[in-house]
Amino acid sequence: MERHARPEPSGGVRARRLIAGVLVALLVAALVAGLAAPVAARNRSAPAYAAPGSYAAGVTTLDLPDRKVEVWYPAPEKVVAKAAPDRFDVVPKAPAGIRAFLPAGATATYETDAYRDIPAATRRGGFPLVLMAHGFSGYREQLAYLGAHLASWGFVVASPDITERGLAAALGSPPAAPVDDVTTMRATEALLRAESARKGGPLQGRVRADGVAVTGHSAGGGTALRFGTEPGVVTAIPISASGVNTAAGTTLAFPPVPVLFVTGAAEQIVPLASVQQGFAAARTPVRLVVIDDAGHADIGGVCPVGGAGGLVGVARAASLPVPDNLARLATDGCTTPATDPDPSWGPVKHSVTAQLREAFGIDKKPVGLDQATMDRFAPVGVRVQERR
Repeated sequence: MERHARPEPSGGVRARRLIAGVLVALLVAALVAGLAAPVAARNRSAPAYAAPGSYAAGVTTLDLPDRKVEVWYPAPEKVVAKAAPDRFDVVPKAPAGIRAFLPAGATATYETDAYRDIPAATRRGGFPLVLMAHGFSGYREQLAYLGAHLASWGFVVASPDITERGLAAALGSPPAAPVDDVTTMRATEALLRAESARKGGPLQGRVRADGVAVTGHSAGGGTALRFGTEPGVVTAIPISASGVNTAAGTTLAFPPVPVLFVTGAAEQIVPLASVQQGFAAARTPVRLVVIDDAGHADIGGVCPVGGAGGLVGVARAASLPVPDNLARLATDGCTTPATDPDPSWGPVKHSVTAQLREAFGIDKKPVGLDQATMDRFAPVGVRVQERR
């Protein structure tokens, strides 16, 4: 009996299957991270800012004319006694043409450490404002682990969908009227200040009038450095980002404010050498925190994923091809089996919180940004450098 070769799919179908494979990888990352094992017991010897602060974390979603903004804010601990942690679903963020390649009814929910629309805590003068930017193929909730943590320490954190480089754009559906990222961050700051001034609003009086900080992961770290030149910025914190275009041999115009670089020693997407170049080129004062064995995906909140072959293995098991470069992006720094929380998150939370507290004058001198303190994260190795 003669065998006939199976017809090859058309170029358009191949392309859609390819990006569907990427989507499945991203969805599995969100799903498994959300359903992972309970949070590990606190390391009592770890620096204090690695643990949650004295507030619960509330979360709400605000609207700009062309995109949404996720906002984490401090809330009284007592209001969460009967509340359930917030979840979000990544599937609706994908274009309809890509969702067609997923199993019917597919969802990928992620459970966070925040609680949806609970009453905000009050403080005379409000809480300091932090803007947060996601990276390529990301979405506003991507750094929820850090946003909720900062809210517990008394910060209001606002993270817009940067749709021009978000998940839908990466999957072939860019916005019709793109806006540059710094403009988006300006609009986000203005929105939060307007909400704080709006009489009767849930965030009325919750945003401190003076100063703003900015952080971001990967491409969002570049956003943080560019926005760092804006008036009123007190610090810029690029995570897994360098501000250096190695191929072109150029650097960004670094902001005239304190900068904290946070990265992983095992980073393959933005190599440590590139971040060290940024550290050397940035204006002083500048700090660099390097987390041993950490890579791009774990610091970015993608790990843990679990299972044979991780999230890319799941995508390929479904016969959905994943390009090698995106496979590296999705797995860089992940371990098998993965852990939750990821070992890199403690040093990230601590370092960012300490930098913000110093920049806003909450701590009159830096707390915990020295090598002796970082050594307390053992067995996770963390190194810190500073130029003044």
